[in-house]
Amino acid sequence: MNIQDFIRPELLVLIPVCWGIGLMLKSTPINNQWIPAILGLCSVFLASLYVFSTATETPSAGLWIGVTQGIVCWLVAWQSYDKIIKPNGEE
Repeated sequence: MNIQDFIRPELLVLIPVCWGIGLMLKSTPINNQWIPAILGLCSVFLASLYVFSTATETPSAGLWIGVTQGIVCWLVAWQSYDKIIKPNGEE
């Protein structure tokens, strides 16, 4: 299975967006334990915003698709950050 099987191609851009938002949040006084939750909410919001702006689904289906796509993009961004950007285990 490939990641494109789970994420809409147009929403793959959320992964580097989450990285960028996370790196910006690390430079603020926000505690690091809250950053994943904030990124999850941002990802769900942005995915839902995209799905609703295209308006090809019913509102309930759009909400479901936006939430699930946002969560999947957030999880991929979180795991890939730990494996690619932070390979030496720094905090």
